[in-house]
Amino acid sequence: MADQLAVSVNFLYPGIILKGDAFAENGEKVQDGYVPFTDEKIAWLKARGIRTLYYTPSEEKSRCTGGEPLIPEETLEKGLDIAREVEQRLRQNAPLPTKEINGLIDELVEKVVPLKGTTLNLVELKNYDEYTYTHSLNVALLSLLMGKKLGYNEDQLKILGVGGMLHDIGKVKIPLEILNKPDRLTPKEFEVMKRHPVYGFEMVKNVYSRFVQSIVLYHHEKVSGTGYPLGKKGTEMGEFAQIASLCDVFDAITSSRPYKPAQPFWYALLCIYREQGKSFAPRLAQTFVKELPQYLGEKPIFPGGSFVKLNTGEIAYIPRDSRTIWPVVYLLINERREIPQRWVIIDLSLDETRMVEKQIFDEKLIESLKKVAQKFLDPGEAPPEWKLK
Repeated sequence: MADQLAVSVNFLYPGIILKGDAFAENGEKVQDGYVPFTDEKIAWLKARGIRTLYYTPSEEKSRCTGGEPLIPEETLEKGLDIAREVEQRLRQNAPLPTKEINGLIDELVEKVVPLKGTTLNLVELKNYDEYTYTHSLNVALLSLLMGKKLGYNEDQLKILGVGGMLHDIGKVKIPLEILNKPDRLTPKEFEVMKRHPVYGFEMVKNVYSRFVQSIVLYHHEKVSGTGYPLGKKGTEMGEFAQIASLCDVFDAITSSRPYKPAQPFWYALLCIYREQGKSFAPRLAQTFVKELPQYLGEKPIFPGGSFVKLNTGEIAYIPRDSRTIWPVVYLLINERREIPQRWVIIDLSLDETRMVEKQIFDEKLIESLKKVAQKFLDPGEAPPEWKLK
């Protein structure tokens, strides 16, 4: 049975879905699992003085469900075991299990190269103590898929895989009270956290190639030069480290932590897209955002029937499931908060000025938007649950 996870009510946001029924500190059930939280529900929880919710995640092993998995389950279990062993050995000042690490990456590369599956079955977090293990394996998996999409050869893929598995090993030197703090870090604590790439580099510098070393040392650098620990910029950190950085950010955003709930895939993809030219090279960010969503399971990035707010302030309706962050939308309300006289249909993949800013979950607003949408939709276009009251 999966362990119970805790989520601070202060870090809930409209649309968050917990993968299990949510209970207050006193054991009262306050929300069904897999039901999006709304602004009203979050305000209700705060008004009642409920500070923390507890839930037991479902027994799903993968964060991406449906389709044919790229990686066999037994290989994922093996990967988690090796990731645990890496941390345990380092905490005991023992040598890295290089034979086991290299063997695992060889096996993962063998599965990723032919792309026979349709879903990159990222490991689902079961308890916060396992975050380091699951995150390391997920970054390795994402890095391998990204490298495959960039046309890397098998030797280059192995560098990405090993670097992904080891990118965060320096965190074993960070005090647990900082590493697992259930709140945002203070500036002083963050300075301590920022040392982990250097600690990790010291652990791999005499064991792995300079390319793996660069991943461990530079995975928090940014092309703008505002990253750490050395302030590298442009191409100075190398492409291997930039790929690991992209994958690190994506998995961190979409994973639950003691201080924040997981964000949906679309949010992480938009964050990466917006950071092109700042944190990431545009070519790499665009490859990640355009190529990887097709491997994130059968669930759409945006489900049909959703309402969204665009960066322009416009409100739009998504008529059908979208597998990208650039769906075709029907404009319902323009930036002047006016309802257009006729449908304005926008393909966001062809419009560089617009993008989705957030999905709308406010129940009252959704009911109003349904009424607006039904003025334009042809009979049968609206979902059956849209019966006007």
